[in-house]
Amino acid sequence: MSIEFYLNILLWIVDSGLIIGIMITYLFFNAHYNKWLVPRINTYNDVIDSKTLNSLIEEFRLMFNLKDYEIIFSDDLKPHKLFWNLKKRQKQIIISKRIFESVGYELDYIISRIWISAKEINKDNKIKNYKFVTKYITNTLLLLIVLFYLLQSLIFFYCISKNIDTIAQNSFIFFLWKNFIVAILVIIFTSMFIINYLVAYRLKEKIELYYNYEISNLVKIVFEQFEYDFRAARTYAQQIKIPIIFIFNQKHNKWLGPFVY
Repeated sequence: MSIEFYLNILLWIVDSGLIIGIMITYLFFNAHYNKWLVPRINTYNDVIDSKTLNSLIEEFRLMFNLKDYEIIFSDDLKPHKLFWNLKKRQKQIIISKRIFESVGYELDYIISRIWISAKEINKDNKIKNYKFVTKYITNTLLLLIVLFYLLQSLIFFYCISKNIDTIAQNSFIFFLWKNFIVAILVIIFTSMFIINYLVAYRLKEKIELYYNYEISNLVKIVFEQFEYDFRAARTYAQQIKIPIIFIFNQKHNKWLGPFVY
């Protein structure tokens, strides 16, 4: 057996370990998420009446210079991912209804969705970078890892079953086998995935502070009666450090703060 044969076996085992590691991560997040209990904020404010809610929306619509946009409350109770709300072509910001344990979380949810949409419209770099990292880079890297691992496995088992010595040395499959390109790409993409997660982690911290800086005092001025609720919700959100939740059921409805993708 050639050295390429043993190196391919070693690399396939390493890459399989990485895939298993990703699967274990998903299982860990799912188990932790299923056990997660959102704490109730102790306050005399049980609900926000529709008049106050409409007033809140109008105040922040004007504050964020969204006069050209219509803010719509959708009856769709299905939870949506972050960055879903803004519909630029229709000049709409759609906020789906959600059931919350406390008023503070509902306030944080509504205000954050309007705030994020306003920042997207104004092409704010912090929000733009966070969206790119959490939504596009994460999904792209996951897809590439899976596709290249499947390709590596096909090449690996094909070459073993056919006996590598019988495969034409000028063929593309032999080239991939001999140069370990696909196997190395799996390792590279997995490393990039981990780095990307750490970048998202840091960006989330900055955005939480950015949001607090711009919004906390506004809530105090405009809706002083809800200040305690909002600050309690903000404390809860900042305690959740993860930027991305990896769960199989994407239609999750447990509130983890406004910036967990």
